[in-house]
Amino acid sequence: MTITVRQAIQDDLDSIVMVLGELQVRSTAVADADAWSAMLGQTGRTILLAERGGDPAGTADLWIAPTLLHGAVPRAFVNYVAVLSAARRSGVGRALMEDAHRRAVVAGCRDVLLMSGDHRPDAHRFYDALGYERCAVGFRMML
Repeated sequence: MTITVRQAIQDDLDSIVMVLGELQVRSTAVADADAWSAMLGQTGRTILLAERGGDPAGTADLWIAPTLLHGAVPRAFVNYVAVLSAARRSGVGRALMEDAHRRAVVAGCRDVLLMSGDHRPDAHRFYDALGYERCAVGFRMML
């Protein structure tokens, strides 16, 4: 089955929310049109949508961020990578990450960073297989 990755558009909100539902047992994703419009309008931010056989199958949120470090070379952040359970191990996740990497290279990024929840060991093995190195400890404070 053919896998394509493209930049999400306004009409993709319901597809993105449906795929994000795979991130947790009980998803907190909501189809908020105002938030979606704001996300799509942010400079340096690209929401990727992977389709398998023409149907939504995965998503990733790519941010290209300017920095003042390392000669002011930008840095890429990949967040909220999600693949429908029925599409896992079919190349969807790899296609999303390859597209994010390609975009980061085109933007002149120094590296790509991502965080993955402690409760996702399968995702960690996937990132290990892609060549990511565990390099940091993440912290969060709920407000």
